Amino acid sequence: MHYTRMFNSGTLFRCDSSVNAGIIVDYVKAQLHSRLTDKLMVDADPAMPADGLPDYLTFLRWIADTTGFVTESGFITHDFVQDAVDSLILMGVEVHSRHWHEAFHQGVIRFREVRNLSTISEKMREEFYSECEFL
Repeated sequence: MHYTRMFNSGTLFRCDSSVNAGIIVDYVKAQLHSRLTDKLMVDADPAMPADGLPDYLTFLRWIADTTGFVTESGFITHDFVQDAVDSLILMGVEVHSRHWHEAFHQGVIRFREVRNLSTISEKMREEFYSECEFL
C-alpha cells in the first residue's frame, strides 16, 4: 500500500471527528510498527523513492514532514486533530528524534514556500489586472 494516499496533509485537514483522528493515529502506529519489525529492509515500499534509509525511517520522515506542513498551516481547527498531531509528534520523537525533527522542519519550510508562492502569484495577478484596466 502506498502510504501517501492514506496519510497526507489533506487527511489531517479534512479530519472531522475524534474517531477519524484516532484511526489516523492508529494507522500510523500500525504501519510504523510493521516497518520497525523489518527495520533492516531498505525502502521496502516500492512507491517511495530510494533514499537509502531503512523503511521505518522513510515512513517516519514522511509522517513528520506532513505533520510539520499541517502544523505550520495554522488550519487545525479541531482539538481532536491537534490531539492526533500531538500523538504523532510524541511517537515520532520517541522512535527517532533527529529524523523526526529534520523532516518536521522540512514540512514547515514546505508550507512556507507554498504560501509564499501563492502570495506572489496573487500579487502578480493583481498587478496584471490593474495594468489591463489602462489598456
